[in-house]
Amino acid sequence: MKRPLWKLPFIHSVFLKRRLLFKSSVLVKLRHSTIPEHLIGKIVKVHNGAWFLSNTILKSMVGHKFGEFSFTKRSGDHLKSKKKKQKKKSR
Repeated sequence: MKRPLWKLPFIHSVFLKRRLLFKSSVLVKLRHSTIPEHLIGKIVKVHNGAWFLSNTILKSMVGHKFGEFSFTKRSGDHLKSKKKKQKKKSR
């Protein structure tokens, strides 16, 4: 569901207070906050639940959420475990 226009986008106050004081990388744990324009070209490390994934903010990312660019699930490899391989060899 889309956020109403009268509410304005959610940008955490941390990004508004320290706008000019950002160093080379910023740690973000709030995945639901919107990416502001003044972060273009900065390196942002977004928390995905286990570790921080680094992203460089591009102009096309402005207005989207931070969570859209840090995936929380790994891709499935569907590899057989070693125990199953050993059981088949012993027979």
